[in-house]
This record gives sequence, structure tokens and C-alpha cells, in this order.
Amino acid sequence: MATQANGLADSSNSTYAGWLLEPVCIPRVYAALDAGCGMGSITQTLRSHLEPWALVMALDADVKALRACVSIEGVDATVGDIAKQPYPNGTFDLVVAGHVLYYANSVTGWLREFRRVMASCGVLLAVTNSARSGERLLGLHVEACRRAGEFAMARRALEPTPRDRFTLENGDAQLRLVFEGVTARVRDDELVFDSVESAHAAYLGGLFARGAPPDATEADLARLSIRLAPHMRALLVSATDADGRVSIPRRSGYFVARP
Repeated sequence: MATQANGLADSSNSTYAGWLLEPVCIPRVYAALDAGCGMGSITQTLRSHLEPWALVMALDADVKALRACVSIEGVDATVGDIAKQPYPNGTFDLVVAGHVLYYANSVTGWLREFRRVMASCGVLLAVTNSARSGERLLGLHVEACRRAGEFAMARRALEPTPRDRFTLENGDAQLRLVFEGVTARVRDDELVFDSVESAHAAYLGGLFARGAPPDATEADLARLSIRLAPHMRALLVSATDADGRVSIPRRSGYFVARP
């Protein structure tokens, strides 16, 4: 399955929603929570696929992000901290944590809070990626750093990041500290850029800074992007397929956790 945006080809939202909600008995969900909802893509999925009478709540500490959720008809949005949620015990039949658990200072603390607000027959869907997802693009970045003479940066780029706190590889063990039943659902697909230019623009949009010195200023990062850009372009050219596209294999999925 290929995913594309801005020059990236995309799998349909309905297909993803069906896969995400497949373990859920929709008619039995009277109240659902999108925890750490961000701009509301999962919130919209819940509202579109759950019964019209089901309560859908969106929770996030970012007021700006919540504004998008407020605009979704039939959704109640709350500003709040996942570590200390403003809901009574046993409120939700379904809790979705979409790519948020790696932001926790204490993953176990957040999981216990999810367990507290879940009904006794509720379900948690904890969405995350493999620690190795997208490693082809990371490998190209590391090589670009080396070619630019940024050897220390190349070394730091390979070090663990906060996103390694909760992955498809280590999430099961953490969930089992709080939940009795845990299963994983995994899918492999590709992030496909339709040209070197679109892949290069995405790289300069953020990944180029991985491994940069912690005290790097905006000016330092601007200089780094200029140094790395030609090396990364050359590497991307060598990585294109016969159609001129750049494909990055990735693995994503989620855990289904029940009390």
C-alpha cells in the first residue's frame, strides 16, 4: 500500500478507518475519546464511523489544535492533560491514542489514566510506528551528513529519540503492565514521493536537522540545510526507481488493549 501527499499517492481515509476500527464493536461504543487529538484526523474518523448518537470527545493540551476539532459537528473538545484527564472513572467504551504515547514523561502513567477513564469492557487503540519505520530515509540523511563532513551529526542522528519510548517493538510489554489483554495489528506500506524534488523538499522541511547540536540556533540550522542539501539531492537521485519516484518502506500499526 502506497501513501502519497503533496506529490506523495494516498490510501483512502475510509480504508484506514476500516482497518483501525476493525476490532471495535461499533454499536457498543456509547462514548469514545481521541486522546491527544491534534488537528482531529482520528476525531473525524470516529465521528464518521461511530453511531450518530455516540459521544465523541477530543482531548489535547494545545488550544490551537483543538480549534479544528471544535469545528467537527457532533464532537466535544476539551483542553487538558492526558496525564490527568478531566473525566470520571469508566467514562469511555473506546479510547484512541494516535501517535501520542511517545510524548509521555511516563508511558505507564498515561496508560493507567487511560485505564481509569475506560469502561470495564472498553478498548484502547494505541497507534504507533515501528522503530525501524522510514529507516531508508534516515540512512540517506546519515550518509548526507558524512559527505558534508558532519560526522558527529551523523552519529547523533542514529541515537534513540523520544519516539522510541513507545513503538511496535516495545509497546506490548508496556501495555501489559496495565492491561490484561493486548494484541498488535501491523501493516507495511510505503511513503512514495513522486519526484526527487518532492522528496528533497520534505527532507529540508525537517529531517535534515536530526542529529544537529542541541544548542543549534536557527541560523546554524539554516547553514546546515545549505550544506546538506546538495548531498541529499544526489543521494535521492540514486535512490529513484524507474518511474523517477522515491519510495520509503515503513511499518505502522496499533495495539488493541483491554482491561
